[in-house]
This record gives sequence, structure tokens and C-alpha cells, in this order.
Amino acid sequence: MKIYSIIILFVAFCFGVNAQSINIVGSNSIMYNYTTLSGFDTLDPCLQTNSYLTIKNISNKEHNILCEKRIVYETPGADNYFCWGGNCYGVGTMLSTEFLTLSSNQSDDVSFGGYFDAYCDDQGQAVVEYCFFPDADTLDRSCIFITYHGPATTISDISPIVMSDFYPNPTNNFVKFDYYLNKLSTLVLVDVLGNQVKTQKIQANSFNKIDISDLPNGIYFGSIVIDNVVVKMKKIVKK
Repeated sequence: MKIYSIIILFVAFCFGVNAQSINIVGSNSIMYNYTTLSGFDTLDPCLQTNSYLTIKNISNKEHNILCEKRIVYETPGADNYFCWGGNCYGVGTMLSTEFLTLSSNQSDDVSFGGYFDAYCDDQGQAVVEYCFFPDADTLDRSCIFITYHGPATTISDISPIVMSDFYPNPTNNFVKFDYYLNKLSTLVLVDVLGNQVKTQKIQANSFNKIDISDLPNGIYFGSIVIDNVVVKMKKIVKK
């Protein structure tokens, strides 16, 4: 079957950079909504796709929690927006202006909504990162990647194994990984703020070694990118 675009489910790799005050529970992959036609369930790309998350304050004090989104990839012509703290925010808004107050150990499963509209394109897709953090400490953030995708981008069309974990991890100089797909790709390394710090071309079915000795200590994310689509992301800790 022809692979129109490759999308692999993202795992929520990093729930916080410093102390973790917030826990996120929810699905990393959202298929277009089903509709029933003539008694059969059918994927309908003309319907808006929704994602929902449960957000819990796992710290020992009350927090006013903000939500921030970052678009990792989106099909041209598609749109996404989100709701949080009692308000919904348009496609161009990345940070909520309102917060949700959660006391210690309190959870909320109704205030967040992520929405994606492919406008009837069954190849439409988006990868969006949502981060939640107290308004008093923007570094104490918990993040999750959500992939919205349609029937032309289902994981049945692709290999479920893209790459090994990075090793050794943590590391202070070189990090290695094995790449399993029979397709050229690019490794893009970004810091926790989304700044690109390194790129490296990846050959098909290859062993790879990357020098990160020149990077400051901290958390980084390595993404495999094929045809401008992020297909896998894994965390690296530099010490």
C-alpha cells in the first residue's frame, strides 16, 4: 500500500524539566472521527477531530496552570486550536491567557480540548505538543505530543519500529542509536524550548553515532523526520 505520509505515535517522553508538579493522561494518537453511513462506521475526514486529556496536580500545593501548544507538523491547509481554563483559543494562539486552578492532588478531565480540522482531506495530519505548567514557574512543565491523523496515515501502512532508544543515555559525549526503516531520513535534535541544535542525515537501515559533547547539559529530543513529517521522537539526557 502506498505510504502517503509516515506518522508514528508519539510517547510523552518528558513530563517536566525540573520538579514535576503536573501529570498528564491521554491518548497520543487521534484518528478522524467515525460517522455511521448505511449502518457502517466510516472514517470521515470532514469531521473535526478532538482530543481530551486528564491533568492532575501531583505537587503538595495549589497551582494556577497554563497551557501552551507547539505545532511540530501540520498538513498545509489544516487548522488546529485548543481550549483551556474556560476559554478556547484560535489557530494563531499558542499560550492560554487564562489558567485553571488545581489544588494538591486534584485532577481535571474536562477543561482541556485539542481540536484538528483537515477540511475533508483524508491525508491531513498534525503533530502538536501541549505543555502544562504553573504560572509561577514556566520551567516546571509537563508535555505530551498528540498525533491527529486520517485513514491515509494509519500505522497499519508503516513499520511500527523506527529506531532503537538512544544509548548510552544519559551521556556526556556521544549518543548512539539504530535506525530500522529502509528509507533515508534526518535526525533533528532540539532543546526543551524547541530550538534546533543539531541535524544529521540518516541512511536506511543504519547504525548512527552523534556527538553532543558541545551541547550544554540538559534534556534534548531527537526526532526522525521523513518527507517533512516527524515519525518518531525520543529523549536524550546530556550530563
